[in-house]
Amino acid sequence: MNALVGYEAKQTYYEGFNASGSELAFDNFNYRLLQNVNPATFRMSSYRGEHNVVSQFFQTNYSYSDKYLVSATVRRDGSSRFIENKYGIFPSASVGWRLSKESFMDNVSFINDLKLRASYGVLGNNEVGGDYPGYSNFSTGVDAANYSINGANNSTTTGFEQSSTGNPKLKWESTAVTNIGFDASLSGGWNVMLEWYKRDTRDMIYNVELPLELGAVGRQAQNIGQMTNTGFDFAIGYTKRVNRDFNFNVNLTGSTVKNEVVKLEANSNTFIRSGGSRIGDNTYTKAGLPISQFYGYVQEGLWQSQADINKVLYTSAGDAKVGRFRFKDLNGDGQINNLDETFLGSPIPTLLLGLNLTANYKNWDFTMYWSGTYGNKLFNFVKYFTEFNAFQRSRSKNFLYEAGKTLPVLDGGDNYSSQRNSYYVEDGSFTRLKNLQVGYSLDAASLKKLGISRLRIYAQGQNLLTFTKYSGLDPDVTVTNITEGFNSQRDLSLGLDNGRIPLARSIIVGLNLEF
Repeated sequence: MNALVGYEAKQTYYEGFNASGSELAFDNFNYRLLQNVNPATFRMSSYRGEHNVVSQFFQTNYSYSDKYLVSATVRRDGSSRFIENKYGIFPSASVGWRLSKESFMDNVSFINDLKLRASYGVLGNNEVGGDYPGYSNFSTGVDAANYSINGANNSTTTGFEQSSTGNPKLKWESTAVTNIGFDASLSGGWNVMLEWYKRDTRDMIYNVELPLELGAVGRQAQNIGQMTNTGFDFAIGYTKRVNRDFNFNVNLTGSTVKNEVVKLEANSNTFIRSGGSRIGDNTYTKAGLPISQFYGYVQEGLWQSQADINKVLYTSAGDAKVGRFRFKDLNGDGQINNLDETFLGSPIPTLLLGLNLTANYKNWDFTMYWSGTYGNKLFNFVKYFTEFNAFQRSRSKNFLYEAGKTLPVLDGGDNYSSQRNSYYVEDGSFTRLKNLQVGYSLDAASLKKLGISRLRIYAQGQNLLTFTKYSGLDPDVTVTNITEGFNSQRDLSLGLDNGRIPLARSIIVGLNLEF
């Protein structure tokens, strides 16, 4: 048994300033100097911030005969970002039972090692938008807080304006994680791991937009709801030495994911819109569904005739015309409006897999790694610029063959077909060969005569192959860094492809030399 008691304190401080100007004079290379701009356009601003965290923690571990294992930790964390709820207590504990060391397992020959385990722990999060979410902030600037108090047309008085609204009752976001699983080492070179997990996040922190009746008072950080992730993690490994010259190892790892927003209370709304673009918010987050669901109209081909339009849109045809996209009238009221929009798919994959293969044959070595995600959707917003009349740009070559068939007819005034709809939403599943490496090591006995202990030549390829039905440049769409002012929208804008530069395919040839 061992135990540890600790105290931790951390301070983060930063400051900086910005200066800008316009109407540069391009002479004598002075365009590099700020003083070469029109003085009337000067803009200067500065900023600073700090936050502190103090923690006390206790940890203990207990092992009896290497069969019964217990570990426990308790943390008390305090953050300067909170006012009335500065401190949070976050416990965790785990237990393990190595069954393979029990006497009743002595006659089970195919199991070399078997351990059952379970754990429960609570993690705290104090990462919010800004360092002072408990206080209302005010800002100043001639471009924002100014007014001509004396009524003159050629002068203003700079003042202050409220830029955010404090929430002194804001508290720690917490995530409770439960894991139950086993690890087994079997005869014949097999290893197996299976684990069920549940991540329950409560008091989620989000900068909520306040009602307009309060004025332009910025956002307020609030604890708005609860989200749960459940699934299984698994790993299967096999190691085999065929003979003295050849051996190999195969490992398959994976995770299943089920995400659900259990509760959401943001400004008395039951949903959050995000992913803002030229066609509106692309994602909705709503209680009872996965986070960052895609949202829009259901596209059902093209309007084939005026009679077809009149039959379906008997109340109001709006901008529907022959040859444009046909959207489904979900509520059957004879018109297309925002009441006909619906959830179009989730960006969260239901399965993630990784396959790693290594092999050695005499002086040759081989490594290969595949990865993949399956069951997720992507919102291909790049189509807006390549398939539709956005800024009168050139169209993609798809229009040479599909205009009037699967794509709308060429129409410079068609801003109807490009609305957010299911045409943008595609299957984002993919399998990728992430890494492939082949190496050859020269004979050690021959190298020793040259004073060299090791010489290995290798060739490596990265991102060599990708198998997917996704029409964009790269299905591996990472989290989009979308913000609304200083309010991050990353977690609420998953799966949006805004034209991210795809991962590069690379070929590397190298040499490892040791003396």
